[in-house]
Amino acid sequence: MIYSDVSVTIEDTTVSDNLAGDGGLLCDDAYQPPCPTGGDGGGISNLGALTMRNATVSGNRSGGSTAEGGRGGGVYSIGQAWLWYSTITDNEAPANAGGGLWTEETVILADTLVDANWANLSGSDCAGYVFLLNHNLVGRSEGCGLVG
Repeated sequence: MIYSDVSVTIEDTTVSDNLAGDGGLLCDDAYQPPCPTGGDGGGISNLGALTMRNATVSGNRSGGSTAEGGRGGGVYSIGQAWLWYSTITDNEAPANAGGGLWTEETVILADTLVDANWANLSGSDCAGYVFLLNHNLVGRSEGCGLVG
């Protein structure tokens, strides 16, 4: 699980099989699951600016047991985020929304796949505002405000 409150770039990386949240845990080796804490952001919890390039976020699960936590099974972002040539799939938000991606700020997707995620409330693949550039696939967009 990656937790960041500053600018971070994730490139050529896989973040997978974590049970995590915004509790302040940074796993040095994302390939050593699980990394449990609980709360928002199963794979990535972003409070600053996030850039992902050629990255995969898969098989993560957000924690929390109320509507106040558990957002973003794969990625939870309250800062600006740019996702290029990336994949967000097979993540879960069992207590809230945004199984793949939950965002407060607008997220820009370019040539990115967001599909096959699950959320208990709304936005199985994403919840929040998403701006699309180039070719993207967002499987279930019922929780997204898609632009572009």
